[in-house]
Amino acid sequence: MPPILTVVLDSNVYIFSINRSEPGCTALLDTLVTGRWQDVLTIATPRMVEREVVQILRDISPGAPRRFYTILASSPWNGVTYEDPPEELILKYWELGLPEEDGIIGAFAEWVGASYLVPQNRHFLERLKTDAFAVLDAGAFLEILMQRMENND
Repeated sequence: MPPILTVVLDSNVYIFSINRSEPGCTALLDTLVTGRWQDVLTIATPRMVEREVVQILRDISPGAPRRFYTILASSPWNGVTYEDPPEELILKYWELGLPEEDGIIGAFAEWVGASYLVPQNRHFLERLKTDAFAVLDAGAFLEILMQRMENND
């Protein structure tokens, strides 16, 4: 069996999935909560993503953050990391042109050894060029995941 992948999902993937506003995000998270991914991947979550998702969802509906935690509990999630990545990594991603919060998320992905960063925003998708991990939108990552599962069966 191939090694377990580590993936970082950006805040917008969760938000767009929960309010069902982006089909690729919805399909990815609906698939991840099936539980069949436990031996294939793990989701690493920086505290910034948790904080951002909960804050935005709370503004949408007071009960919406519960859906976020339900998704995390039902998916191959390894918890929220409350430690920040090293400052030199953060600076590297700021120098690559990412806005402050996105730079921290990019640094986090490299720091945890992620194979993929899955954002749904143009800063990552258009600007980030790195050899540390692949940057794919939710739909493209779901395709890779499905192919990986087919190859494992």
